[in-house]
Amino acid sequence: MENAFNPKDLHWIDRSPAPLDLNGPVDVAYDAEAAKSLERDGVEAIERAAARWPDRVVLDDGVMRLTYAEVMDRVYGLAGRILDEVPPGGVVASRTHNSVAGPIIVLACALTGRTLAPIDASHPRERQEAIWREAGAKALIVAANEAVDRSFVPDGVPVIELDPDAVTAAPRRAALPGPDTPVFISFTSGSTGRPKGVAGGGPDGAAPLRHFIDMFHLGPSDVILGVGSLSTGGSRDTFAALSVGAQIRIVEVRRGLRTC
Repeated sequence: MENAFNPKDLHWIDRSPAPLDLNGPVDVAYDAEAAKSLERDGVEAIERAAARWPDRVVLDDGVMRLTYAEVMDRVYGLAGRILDEVPPGGVVASRTHNSVAGPIIVLACALTGRTLAPIDASHPRERQEAIWREAGAKALIVAANEAVDRSFVPDGVPVIELDPDAVTAAPRRAALPGPDTPVFISFTSGSTGRPKGVAGGGPDGAAPLRHFIDMFHLGPSDVILGVGSLSTGGSRDTFAALSVGAQIRIVEVRRGLRTC
């Protein structure tokens, strides 16, 4: 038979034909090793950056601005409370608007080896309740300076209030996650039914973060505009930016841009 298909004629592409940062910025210093450190431990990479630039403002939501030192102080304080309230392997839900509280919650849960299921307080109540039921969370984190409806949370479930403006002076407490424990669970829109959880982070989540940093040559001179909801995967900015010294300018689009 003429023109018969022969699998041996196939030539598979085993590498990218071009680097991720092709034609990227060349006039700004870039530390590629900082991105690689994420593959060892994301929280420790951020702690190293915090030790290097403790007084650098890295979170700004237009109402509150926090330095590295202040962020890690709040992370350690929240992590200790999570360890006291949530058993190993447990899921922690958060219910906040897009603010400086978000990255603190992400890092505290990662430090304690607990999986975070974030609920966006700006989303419709039906979606919030659906995510709460799906997550099976053992505790709920809320921001002390935000008025949110907690009526769907059953009595007896611990509610942990985070005040990003309050100094904790708490010691560092941490716990290793299980080998298959995801860092967070993001949720689909639910447009075809109920929201569906998608596990992310963990050992398999570091490589995409490194690629993201490499692609844009992220570093200390950069500012990321954080408009993504934690509920739909907005936690990427936390690890990508804070591990290399970049700032996150957080915007709650449903409330409009809040300016300093």
